[in-house]
Amino acid sequence: MCSPRSLTKKLIVLQMKVHQENVNIDHCTKEVALLKMEMKWMVNFFQHHSDKWKQFAAEAKAKWDMGRVCFTKKQAKTWGTLHKQVITSIHHFCLA
Repeated sequence: MCSPRSLTKKLIVLQMKVHQENVNIDHCTKEVALLKMEMKWMVNFFQHHSDKWKQFAAEAKAKWDMGRVCFTKKQAKTWGTLHKQVITSIHHFCLA
């Protein structure tokens, strides 16, 4: 039979383990929230750059600067492709 003192020690150890597991769960929950915010930031980042280069392309087209038009359209397409790839990856891995 266990003494009351040894039972108390076992109970304290068990309580400490439960507390540690709760801390781990809280930490993981915060990490997941941060990752989701970072993914949204990446989507917005690529969309912003795509829109910016589309605007540059429109300005170049208004000035009839065809070399600049080609370059800016290529940049807009590159950033737009990155934007689509990030969205596809997020949905593919069910991270949204």
